[in-house]
Amino acid sequence: MGLWSWIFGKKPRVEVVDLVTLSRTAKFDRLAQGARKRQQEGSACLVVAHFRATLDEARTELTVLDAPPIEVEQPLSCEAMNQLLAQPRGPSVWLALASHLEPGHAPPASEAGDRLLSIFVCERHFLLQRDDAIVRFAEGLGCRCRVTFYVSLGDPLMSPVSGEGIAVELRRTGMKEDDVIEGGMLGGKIRQYQQVFTDRISGIHDADSAEEWLRINASDR
Repeated sequence: MGLWSWIFGKKPRVEVVDLVTLSRTAKFDRLAQGARKRQQEGSACLVVAHFRATLDEARTELTVLDAPPIEVEQPLSCEAMNQLLAQPRGPSVWLALASHLEPGHAPPASEAGDRLLSIFVCERHFLLQRDDAIVRFAEGLGCRCRVTFYVSLGDPLMSPVSGEGIAVELRRTGMKEDDVIEGGMLGGKIRQYQQVFTDRISGIHDADSAEEWLRINASDR
């Protein structure tokens, strides 16, 4: 262990951040740019969506990649993900639904090696536990992971609450449409909104889109 690691402690293997944009267009532009950069660097990237409609939207935006992403259409365990990461010339960008990810137990550090996986999540779910499951999946891989949640103030999670008001205030302070804010105070607000949904909703019905989920699970509550 180096001196700075001894003083400050080791950097956590899984880092979680929120990137917030004003519009959904800017959000997907940022996500696609990030995935393309990872692909050009030869590093691995897993793009995840909670809803099928969002996954379809992401697939369309990822046409900017030099090689198309590979969609994972069956349950994906941590062991299977590690096998994909170990492939010498496998695809560097994968697409998957969050419901397909199966959290597991982290392998020994010697097996995980020093691999780095970027996990780009296209949205925050209404329920915090759904997002936490993605983080647990990352922790179960054993390798270094950066989990980035891409959020826009126009997302269904944000817009029914105060997304529009926050957007107006940010524009007033000079934020442009293609600017991005990393976490901070907005990350705390996102979790507050998720807690509101978690407290109010008992029966959960899955849906193909965030809009449909909101309509069937949160109407009249």
